[in-house]
Amino acid sequence: MSQRVQMGLAIALGAMFTASNATAQVICVDPGGPRGVSGCDTNEAPLMLNIANNLTKYLKTAGFEVRQTRTSSSSMAESQRIEICQGATATVSIVANSYTSSAANGIEVYHNGKGKAATLGNAIIDSAASNMKMAKRQSQSASNYSMLNTLNTAAMKVYLGFITSCSKDVPAMKDSEGYAKALCRAIATTYGKNAQGCVDSGDLHVEVVSNGTRIPGATVSLVHLSSQQSKKTDSGGTALFKLAVGSYIVSVSAQGYEHGEGRCTVVADKTSICEISIEPSTGTIWGNVISETTGQPPSGHVSLSVTPQTDISFDGVKWRIVSKPGSYTIVATHDQYYSGSTKCNIINGNVQQCDTISLKPKPGKLQGRVKCEGNDFAATIKIKGQADIGYTGGTWTSAELTAGVYTVTAEVSGATPTCTGATVNCQVTPGNTTDCSIDLPKRDIKPGTLEGTVTDATTGQKLAAIVSGNGPQTLSQKCDENTGIFKTDGVAPGDYTLTASLDGYESGASVTCSVEEAQHTTGCDIELQRVGGKICFKVNADEELMPSVVTLFDINKGTGTEVGKDESVKRSACFGGLRGKYKAIATSLTEGAFEEQEVDIEAPKGGSIEYIFEVEKKVFKSHYLQGTVKSSLNEDVIVNATVSVDNLGSQDYDGSEEWRFRTPVGGVHTVKAVPKSPEQYRPGEADCIVDSPCVVVLEPIIPDVDLPAEEDVTKGNATVDVMVYGDSCQSTPRSRHAQGAWWLLLCGGAAAAWGYRRRRLL
Repeated sequence: MSQRVQMGLAIALGAMFTASNATAQVICVDPGGPRGVSGCDTNEAPLMLNIANNLTKYLKTAGFEVRQTRTSSSSMAESQRIEICQGATATVSIVANSYTSSAANGIEVYHNGKGKAATLGNAIIDSAASNMKMAKRQSQSASNYSMLNTLNTAAMKVYLGFITSCSKDVPAMKDSEGYAKALCRAIATTYGKNAQGCVDSGDLHVEVVSNGTRIPGATVSLVHLSSQQSKKTDSGGTALFKLAVGSYIVSVSAQGYEHGEGRCTVVADKTSICEISIEPSTGTIWGNVISETTGQPPSGHVSLSVTPQTDISFDGVKWRIVSKPGSYTIVATHDQYYSGSTKCNIINGNVQQCDTISLKPKPGKLQGRVKCEGNDFAATIKIKGQADIGYTGGTWTSAELTAGVYTVTAEVSGATPTCTGATVNCQVTPGNTTDCSIDLPKRDIKPGTLEGTVTDATTGQKLAAIVSGNGPQTLSQKCDENTGIFKTDGVAPGDYTLTASLDGYESGASVTCSVEEAQHTTGCDIELQRVGGKICFKVNADEELMPSVVTLFDINKGTGTEVGKDESVKRSACFGGLRGKYKAIATSLTEGAFEEQEVDIEAPKGGSIEYIFEVEKKVFKSHYLQGTVKSSLNEDVIVNATVSVDNLGSQDYDGSEEWRFRTPVGGVHTVKAVPKSPEQYRPGEADCIVDSPCVVVLEPIIPDVDLPAEEDVTKGNATVDVMVYGDSCQSTPRSRHAQGAWWLLLCGGAAAAWGYRRRRLL
């Protein structure tokens, strides 16, 4: 731990000063006791005081309020210094170190940890190291200093370096202005001020003059770094500022004078005098322009001129002149009015209202037409104070009239079947001819009543349709839900085209009806054609579709007319383009399979529906077709074949058992057999009776066979010896004859047989 002698400056920073100005930031600068310590040809007391004086100057330039405890080299008790610094935003106590060895060097800080003390301690060490090339020793909290413990805001002791040991810190500490700027930058950065304000400063005296006379009470404003300063000039017309060195734009304002502006320069540690000259302000006069007859601003464009010439603004209601003092004549002109003027004086810095310029309107005219139901109509035009105007067509025009509102009446003489007279109010505008046409009201015509019925063109059903009418007026009426009748009262006389609409019916059906005044018109009936629909039928018995015939009859207009038949309903029968009610009859395609069914059904209005006949199949005694397939040459020979019966299907036959088909009714059926060996037998068929045995005989295909070349012949009693081909062949003479004989050669076994017949001459 180094030996320290409490010399020099102590810096302490605290919380925001809470006096009358809550936003002010107060820095208390304390240049130590002093203790009168000297060394290395340097005395601590004046050195610390010099650094403190410069720090105070720079802090003020940066925008802080500053309290300084010691302003001379004389000693001051610590209690007095604490009393001065109590309540400041931050208190700074500056101290110098001493040591026996010149090797010790650098800046160190001890703080009380209140407010931003710790942040500022680090900022001071960093700023001294950066700007003064000082070594960083430490910044830490300490509790063994009475001043730090007593102050209730941020406070710290800053040891700026080692003096008496002639360390390398001495040259930096002797640069009191540079060291003070480094400390100022740390404080400004910590408390949100512009660190660029820590510079040399000077006094600026701004003198405000006008035509050689100084102006007291003028507001002088200038921008200093990031803040703006404003002061009033004193009785001598001067505003005093302490500012950082540099050039400033100064703005001056004073009542009765134009705004002034200039540039002033501040020189370090000197008083600079800067004169800003301002001109007396202009005066303002204003007034209104109105119409003499209405008291309101004239409509349209008003032109203004000023003598002597100067700028004038005009918004259509109020004019305004801002100019030098003097007398001015303002003239207002308008195409529809006679010109008007006023004179008014401008007084320096004053705003004065002038006499209103009232414009007298030029005369105008009224004109127009008189119409009844869009056509010109004879009438007498009456305007108060004017001669009557007879009107028979075209355009009527009045004599010249002063501007204003006029009552114009069109009187109709004699009986009229359509329109009556009328009165209107028309505005005459100055210098213009205004249209004042009159549309005569129609005579009170009594309305009539219109009635009709909407029906279904197919069924005659009464429909609750919507009926729309186009004619002298637009009509819309819904028909009664039960009767289909629509009745509309209060209908203006005339011809109407009535159209009915309803979901499920085709559009376009209409009728034309005429309504007479105060009459009840009936018979406006409309028929609507249904949108065609589709009905599909199925015949079902215990979830099995039955082969059927479905016949459809139209019963909309009587007992029924056949409109369609499907004679082979396997899955469904569909009929399209249907409208209204129908009777559908389903009969069995197989005789007696189920009882005939019928239903009354209504076609959908567009789209399709499906109806299923649920029938009960009749129970029948079982009937069968059964039999065999054999060769025509040998009934003991069974022929393998495929056997089929129309409507009953087919099956394979191999002789192991009879072929067999179940049929719902008796009778005769044609049974067909196709051989499995088509090279041996031809297909065949037979008409078979139900429940009786049936044999289908197939003809064999016989190949060529040569008889033996050697034979013995005995005339009158011919015999033939046959050479046998295979074990199953034999010959038998079929007849005897003196000239020849027939032989039948049979070959084959149980499974097949074929024959060959040949005649040999004897």
